[in-house]
Amino acid sequence: MKIHWIGHSCFKVTTGAGQVIYFDPYEIEEKTNDATLVLCSHDHYDHAEEGSIDKIFNPKAKLICPKSCLAKLKTYRAIGIDPGEKFDVGGIEIHATPAYTPTKTFHVKANKYVGFIISLEGKTLFHAGDTDFIEEFKQLPPIEVALLPVGGTYTMDFQEALQAVKTIKPRIVVPMHAWDTNLEEFAEMVRKDAPDTRVEILTEKDLEI
Repeated sequence: MKIHWIGHSCFKVTTGAGQVIYFDPYEIEEKTNDATLVLCSHDHYDHAEEGSIDKIFNPKAKLICPKSCLAKLKTYRAIGIDPGEKFDVGGIEIHATPAYTPTKTFHVKANKYVGFIISLEGKTLFHAGDTDFIEEFKQLPPIEVALLPVGGTYTMDFQEALQAVKTIKPRIVVPMHAWDTNLEEFAEMVRKDAPDTRVEILTEKDLEI
């Protein structure tokens, strides 16, 4: 499985079988129309940008998003999902998790925005969506790679993301939704306080697991 960070919270995951999964399409430049599966955590423009979806979508692709996003994404025959629900798409197991900010108004729990756990090739990948640290992290299954927002203001900041790492205990954490923060500072915090988790900053490389 190869994980390529496109930017912000947008990732392209390519499986060993050649399936292509996109998370939170935004500012995608290349027109490939190669998606097997598109996962949108919520309907904000920087997580479900229609111009980017147009560049990756095709008639065989599936798009899954919270039910609150269906009206925006109806062009793509989107499938609505609530936190806690599970789907299987071509052998890719998808589990929607809660994603919300308890003390902020940007991502309220009532909207039922989601993160996604995908399981394939014997590994689990968690894209947290836009969220703060939430108690539901304590109930997550074992995670190989966690893609966590760290930029603060709208989501977790470094300290909350560190708390999430210590709670989820992934083998690898990839920071995202970071704005102009210093990711090396976050990496050092994890190395010091959660040394069993490896930090991968994907600004100039891909991650293969």
